[in-house]
Amino acid sequence: QMCIRDRYQRRVHGMQTYITGKLLVKPTRAKLTRDTEFMGKMDPYVKVQLGGTTFRTKTHNNAGKVPSWFDAFEFRRTSEQVMDCLLYTSDAADERSSVDLGGRRIIKKKKQKQ
Repeated sequence: QMCIRDRYQRRVHGMQTYITGKLLVKPTRAKLTRDTEFMGKMDPYVKVQLGGTTFRTKTHNNAGKVPSWFDAFEFRRTSEQVMDCLLYTSDAADERSSVDLGGRRIIKKKKQKQ
């Protein structure tokens, strides 16, 4: 689950309309259906990508299938129409452990009214 707040300004220059501003993204929690750890609980984190910018939450150690986060990311408003949210799980206690993709959500921006 995510909280997304879009703050923008519409600017007109000649015949072109430009939208500038910020996009605030807060990954809040997840409800996972399967556990990727054989022993112990999963340590999930989220990566959010918009255009060429990527942000990563802190790892929620021993969260299991119900992690939550309190991170907030501010993206510069761009013409990108798709935000990619990837949830990974790892074992924080073992630095040699593999990182597994736990889930993915693609969020498309709604078109702005002219």
